[in-house]
Amino acid sequence: MFIALIVGAALLGGLFGITRSSTYMAETLILLNESRGGSVFGSLSQGSDSDTDVFLNDQVAVMTSTTLALQVAGSLGMEPTLEAAEALLDDLTVTPVEDSHALTVSFASDEPAKSIETVNAFVTAYEEAASVALNGPYDDAIAALDGAITETEASVEALRTEISDEIAAATVDLREQRNEVLARMDQITEALPGADAATRTALIAELDALSVLLSSLESRIASAGSSPSIEARQGRLDSLSSDLDQFRARRSQLMVDSVTAASPIIARSEASTASSLAPGPTEGAAAGGLVGLLLAFGIAYWRATADPALDRQERL
Repeated sequence: MFIALIVGAALLGGLFGITRSSTYMAETLILLNESRGGSVFGSLSQGSDSDTDVFLNDQVAVMTSTTLALQVAGSLGMEPTLEAAEALLDDLTVTPVEDSHALTVSFASDEPAKSIETVNAFVTAYEEAASVALNGPYDDAIAALDGAITETEASVEALRTEISDEIAAATVDLREQRNEVLARMDQITEALPGADAATRTALIAELDALSVLLSSLESRIASAGSSPSIEARQGRLDSLSSDLDQFRARRSQLMVDSVTAASPIIARSEASTASSLAPGPTEGAAAGGLVGLLLAFGIAYWRATADPALDRQERL
């Protein structure tokens, strides 16, 4: 009977070890970009170091959300139901790495390939979802700048037209006089070669007088652009032109920033292996058998010491 007890216990322990399934865990590390997005007319706000824990906890919440799990379930060919999402989340672990902008993401299952595929699927789904959220502020800022640039360009063009029209209106008579003076000077220049001495002297004197008049007219035409009204418009034009340059420069910088921050993940280690967290069938059978043997010996010893008469009867 003692031998039968030992054999039975060993067999039961071995059977338990064989039927016990193994657990495999795949793990990956991701380094995150903590950009806060872009403002329209100011600089990007990077946030203080004290906000890092809040930022990382927010990312953990995103990665362990039911919404993301539903997306992962669909990408793995599963029915995207709440039950499937909850089952995935039960085996998912996301942990912030201390004093860093990194997260450790791991997934455990009874199949190594499933663990690897699922943990990589979670990271990919997170990257896609976070990219939309991360680039949203940049897109909004660029769109706002496009509107400001278009509006400012229209204002600049309108002011230039107003200034040009006012200058033209203020100098129309002066320009007509200048044209008349130029025409008369041309006539005198043509008449000089064939004129007699007295006429030549008179023509030269008139030409000198017209030259003085022309210089005066040119000066008056030039000074017409410095009237108080035109100067006010010119000042406004200079200010708008400066704003326009800043808007264009800001837009260019945001375009560069949006490309740089296109992904919330700066670096990631793609999971390619899964480590065993529990012994396999062979190791389990051996361990179970050993436990069974120890248990059988323990029971036999207890029976022998607890009831000496039974021990003597078995010896007889």
